[in-house]
Formats: sequence, structure tokens, C-alpha cells
Amino acid sequence: MLRKLYINHKKIPVPVPLRSIADAIHWIESTLLPSGHTITRIAINEKLVNLESVKSASTLISDESRLDIQIDSPLDLATQTLEALRNLGLVVASGLKMLAYECWKAKPPFRAGDIDALLADINLMLELIEHCIGLSDSMYLDSSAIGGIALLIKRSSTALALARSNGDLKGFAKILLNQFEPVLKDLISEAESLHLRLLMKPQSKAASTGT
Repeated sequence: MLRKLYINHKKIPVPVPLRSIADAIHWIESTLLPSGHTITRIAINEKLVNLESVKSASTLISDESRLDIQIDSPLDLATQTLEALRNLGLVVASGLKMLAYECWKAKPPFRAGDIDALLADINLMLELIEHCIGLSDSMYLDSSAIGGIALLIKRSSTALALARSNGDLKGFAKILLNQFEPVLKDLISEAESLHLRLLMKPQSKAASTGT
């Protein structure tokens, strides 16, 4: 039976017999998980495990087992996403001019590694923005500005991918500096602004689990 349960680093009493990880997760979700909150991390005896896999498994736990759970609110997830988005934007922005210069001066055959890495980073930005918009909407926070920026980034990404596939490095460099760099600066600024608005938004009282 589970005796060592920690939620957000706080030890939680277990008043019911829990003999499997699936039982423990079901009990936590039905009794300890505040509305709108999400289990984002599970560790068994300090080893990370996948939530969906353990929910459907019948892995037994003993008195000596330790279960660590991380529960995050929509605010937690949104701020983490915005921080990741801003940091990614800053990293990408720091290398844009050098990449544009290398593309402008390059002659075929060229190494496409940096270009492909940039396109992958842009796709990741768009995924982070989509995730952030969903979380912001759930908290009734206006995310229309960052949504508009996402549309501009998609257009730039499409143009960059086309130039990449055509081997038009000079065109790629022009799009990078004339289209993508300005909207990237807007994205970084809006991510910072939205992050601040999230932190200033009144929140409900934290749950007893420490979330």
C-alpha cells in the first residue's frame, strides 16, 4: 500500500489503500486535483514515468514505494510556455543576421543544417503559441495579438521553406531579415507582455496540495 506520496514536493497523507500506480493516479485525480489543473510529471522511486502508460497499467506499489506528482495550474503552464517561447525567440534572434549573411554569401552546394534547424525552431514557436493561446483562453485573457503574430510567422515560414526548397539562398536571406526578423521581435515583446499580464491576473486561492 502506498505510504509515501508527494505532490509538488509536499508529503500528502494517504487514508485509503492504494496498491497500484493506476489506483493512486485515479485517487489523486478524483480527490486532490483542483479544477482546471493538470498532472504534468510523475516519478516512481525518483524515476520519471509516462502518465498515460501508468494509468492503464497494473504496476503494483509497496509500502516502500515513493510516488512524486507535479500538479500545475493553467497559470503555471501558461507562464512556463511563455517563458520557453520568449527564450526560444531570443536564441533564434541572436543568430538571424549571421545566418542571413552566410546564406547571402553561400554558393552551391550549401550546407542546409542551420537553415533546417531554423525552420524546425519556427515550427516549435508556432506549437508553443498555439498551446499558449489555448491556456490563455481558458483564463479569459486576450491572446488575439499573439495569435495575429502567429499568422505572420506562418507566412514567413512558408516563404522561407519555399526559398529553401528552391535553393534560393539570397531570397532566403531577404525573407529572414525583411519579413521574419521584425515579426520575431514583435513575438518576443508580446510574449513578455502576456507573461506580465498573466502574473498580474487575480488567481483563485491555491489548493491544499500546494499547487
